Amino acid sequence: MNALTNHKNILSIAMTTALGVGLSHAALISSSIPTVGETGGFSDGVGDYFGIVTGGLIAGNTFSPNTTTPPEGALAGRDLDDGGALPADRTAEWSLPLPGGATPPMSSIIFNGSIAARDSTSWDASDSIKLELFIDGLIADSIEFRPNNPTSTTSLAEDTNADNIGDGPAINPLAPYAFQLSSPTTANTGVTVKITAHSDSANEEFWVSGTLSAEVDTSGTVPEPSSTMLLGLAGSILIFRRKK
Repeated sequence: MNALTNHKNILSIAMTTALGVGLSHAALISSSIPTVGETGGFSDGVGDYFGIVTGGLIAGNTFSPNTTTPPEGALAGRDLDDGGALPADRTAEWSLPLPGGATPPMSSIIFNGSIAARDSTSWDASDSIKLELFIDGLIADSIEFRPNNPTSTTSLAEDTNADNIGDGPAINPLAPYAFQLSSPTTANTGVTVKITAHSDSANEEFWVSGTLSAEVDTSGTVPEPSSTMLLGLAGSILIFRRKK
């Protein structure tokens, strides 16, 4: 390599570094605590509830059996209609809006979750727990858990073929079931995972936890190079050319 070629390489590196051209500024953002939906959370003080786990408790209630403690920040519920007095359908969301200063799109979108449910014989055909991944308001992926016997009360399991019957492994409170929602689609405005749960019996108890994450481009926040820096680079180029 001659001196001229070597000098050009050094100059190219200096300009790329100074101007920030073509540099990657990817940042990982995530959300692990859901927000309860419009129907809200509740606790009747004697065992029925829906809300975010804090210190292993939701307004004094522990997950059954009491040897099992849901993760901090998980969404948990039991008998969501409180004996018929309240709506049996409840919702919550994990959300990731495009951060201020970040440049769309958001990529590498993924939700890593886990679910545990009381493995009693109380989940009936009307019960379900469904999670949907929305990218810019459109569904990109989903998973649903249903009773594994539609004609009797039984345990929850993943419905892998969308026939409203849980045909995956039965879910129990002591061994959480891991799952994942993802899509190669990128987002321009935001990403959301929505959970819709229905239970209407005292033994229909569950918790769901997870982390929604995505990568965003923060290169738009890099300051523009100063005019002094640009003039300095231009001067270096002129000096080099005169010395050739």
